Amino acid sequence: LNKIIIEHLVFKLKDKAIMMNVALKELSSTLLFFAIKDNQYIYGHIGDGIIAGLYSENNGESLRLISESENGAAANITFFVPDGDSVEHLRLGSGRIDNLIGIIMSSDGAADVLFSKQGIDDSSYELFSKFNMKTSEEYHNILSEFLSKVISNYSTDDLSLNILCLEDNDTNNIED
Repeated sequence: LNKIIIEHLVFKLKDKAIMMNVALKELSSTLLFFAIKDNQYIYGHIGDGIIAGLYSENNGESLRLISESENGAAANITFFVPDGDSVEHLRLGSGRIDNLIGIIMSSDGAADVLFSKQGIDDSSYELFSKFNMKTSEEYHNILSEFLSKVISNYSTDDLSLNILCLEDNDTNNIED
């Protein structure tokens, strides 16, 4: 499965590189994905960044890392999709979404602030609570401001952040 996924991604990246008239190496990137269907999930991860899940547990909530950053010989070296050894570095996982409230996927710039060796920053939890009663546009503005005015004060690295918030973890009613 790793080989099939990587071959497909590299094929698409090669097409994009030709279209953009750039070398494939210019499109090197971390890979983070998370998909849900029929109350189950699958995730994939190459390189730095994190995937974390917010779970409802014991009358509270806890945020746990699902997939951590993988770095090379030094902290500032990581693995990318078009690398020759990316098949070996693609980490796939799956499970049930029981008690899952939401997912954060983040590049290393934002992850270094939200998830450190000292623990999970309180602002990580706040990202989910800010969904309530907001339109997509309003929440997009909240996230943009958070990245540009808060996270960027602590990190100069890439600042990608994706959040999935489940209002109901019964996905049987989600249309394909």
